[in-house]
Amino acid sequence: NARAALAARLALTLRRRRTVQTVCSVPADFAAAPRVLFAERVVALSRQTRDRLLAAGLAAERLRWIPPGIVIPPLPDPPDREGARRATRLQHDLPPEEPVVLFPGDYEVSTAAAAFAAAIPALLATPGTFVFACRAKTPSAAAAEQALRDDLARSGALSRVRFLGDVDDMPAL
Repeated sequence: NARAALAARLALTLRRRRTVQTVCSVPADFAAAPRVLFAERVVALSRQTRDRLLAAGLAAERLRWIPPGIVIPPLPDPPDREGARRATRLQHDLPPEEPVVLFPGDYEVSTAAAAFAAAIPALLATPGTFVFACRAKTPSAAAAEQALRDDLARSGALSRVRFLGDVDDMPAL
C-alpha cells in the first residue's frame, strides 16, 4: 500500500530504526513493489513472490525468503490413495463412486461456508454429494451449521449434503 509505505518512510526518517517488512500475500502489482517496500529487509513467504520481487527490481540483498513452516506430505501411490478414499467414503457414508464437492473450512471466520451452501441448489442437476468438513472453532459453530442446514432444507438440497465436522484424514477425503 503506497500510503502505508509513505507513512513508514516518514516515521523512519524522524526516528531511524532497523526494519523488516513481510510480504504476506502476493502483490497485485509487482512493478510498484520496489516503491512500496520500505524496510531494510523484506521477507517473502513464497518462492514465486521472491522471484517476482527480484524481477521487479527489488535489490537481492534486501530480500529474504522464508519457506513454509510445514512439510506438505507427498501424495500416496495410486493404489494406496484409492484404498484410503474407499475407507474414508465408507466411514462417512459417502457414495463410493459419486463425485464429492468438498468445503474444508469453518462456519464462522468468513462467509465462504454460506456461499458454498447457497451454490448447492443450482448444482442439484449434476451428480454428487456436497460435503462440509468444518471443525468447530467456537461454541457458536453449532448454530452456524444449523442455519446452513435450515437453508438447505428449505431449498430441497439437504438430502445431497453431509456435515462431517472434524475430519481425521482430509487428503483421503
